[in-house]
Amino acid sequence: MSLGGSGLNSANHASHERLNAAFGIKSTYVRYKGTGDMSLAVVGKQIDGAVTYTAFAINNKEPEMKELAAKSGFELINIGVDQMEPFMKDKTKLYTEGAQRLGLGAKK
Repeated sequence: MSLGGSGLNSANHASHERLNAAFGIKSTYVRYKGTGDMSLAVVGKQIDGAVTYTAFAINNKEPEMKELAAKSGFELINIGVDQMEPFMKDKTKLYTEGAQRLGLGAKK
């Protein structure tokens, strides 16, 4: 499976690496200059899918778009102020692991 994303060692690239690690799969990351080129590759079936930002794909205020997002594998969540600290701690751990998989960050 080939998944496109914006840039090398970007948030998209790190998310791709996390996806592979979380599910024990080996998909191919295809980097693009930006979401414009990447979206054309998805529509043109040059790649199987994309690792990108939710705003790229949906308008979160539309109920039918929320349903489509869920069917397409997007997890739409609303994090309140009281939940932000534990949420950020968890995401920091996940993204740090992803950065290490990309060979980024301080070497220990």
